[in-house]
Amino acid sequence: MFTRLSKTSCAILFLFIVLPLTQTCLKMLPFDVWKKKSFAFFGAFEMQTQMQMQMQTEMQMQTQTLMHMHLHMHMHMQMQMQTQMQMQMQMQRHMQMHMQMQTYMQMHIQTHMHMQMHTQMQTYMQTQMQIQMQTEMQMQTQTPMHMHLQMQMQMQMQSWMRSAM
Repeated sequence: MFTRLSKTSCAILFLFIVLPLTQTCLKMLPFDVWKKKSFAFFGAFEMQTQMQMQMQTEMQMQTQTLMHMHLHMHMHMQMQMQTQMQMQMQMQRHMQMHMQMQTYMQMHIQTHMHMQMHTQMQTYMQTQMQIQMQTEMQMQTQTPMHMHLQMQMQMQMQSWMRSAM
């Protein structure tokens, strides 16, 4: 029977049944010395048992507090993990957006550059054409002038020749 009972139940049994019975039995005994000694012994024992019970309660309280703290920590850790995950996700999204923006900007710049090059080419071509036309015009203008001068020189030469004769 006693093997199956726990320490706590044994202590309770002892405190509330065995001790009071022995005390009442001892009170009936005539000799004072025996009484005093036994009461001192049982009083000390009672104190010890009470202290043990108090310690057990304290231990239980501590264990509960520890468990509570552990749970709290676990929850906190989970929360932190979740927030970290969320932060990472946000960062990834932000980076993706940034990359997309960069790609778009690059495309835009490339298009712009291409357009600029195209315009530059057109301007260059136009300038070349203008220069060519100007040169041609000058050539055309110069040719009649040249011919005119040549004619004049020939005329002069002829008149000199006549006067010399």
